[in-house]
Amino acid sequence: QAMLSSSLPRFLSRSPATVPRRSVSVGDLALPSVTLLTRAGEKTPIDIFKGKKVVLVGVVGCFTGTCNTQVPMYSQLLSEYHSKGVDSIAITSVNDVHVMNAWQDSLPGGADLTFLADPKGEFAKALDLAIDLDAASLGLRSKRYSMLVDDGVVKKLKVEGNPGQSTVTDAKIFLAEL
Repeated sequence: QAMLSSSLPRFLSRSPATVPRRSVSVGDLALPSVTLLTRAGEKTPIDIFKGKKVVLVGVVGCFTGTCNTQVPMYSQLLSEYHSKGVDSIAITSVNDVHVMNAWQDSLPGGADLTFLADPKGEFAKALDLAIDLDAASLGLRSKRYSMLVDDGVVKKLKVEGNPGQSTVTDAKIFLAEL
């Protein structure tokens, strides 16, 4: 057993962090003290948002029907987002980094977006954007949302009422509102 824990990546073996919950809203800082995981390694919200204008898209789950339709539209419209001053588009989900990487590789245009794994849901919980989907056998997940973050400050936030739909968080609709 000691051999197993010593061979686990550091992020899997550390004890869970206590993250205070608070509802995020326009004008708030989107910089909770949590760590997100990417193909390139660990990132904090400061690494992702400081000095940049980022569209952050929270999705319920990788490889799900609505998410597989919603996310590629963001990459298709990336140049239009850039023309509105957006530096990058990031996708986050309560999934492990391996599933996020596989999903990114499977999506058309996935390489043009940043994928942020939130394996314990700490980021989603810290922003009060987590949802309990135990009834659907999905456990803790992120709500479906689109957020414009400018230098760490939330400038626009749209949250879906139904996690299975992409209406206000649709890439074209969110772009039109910027």
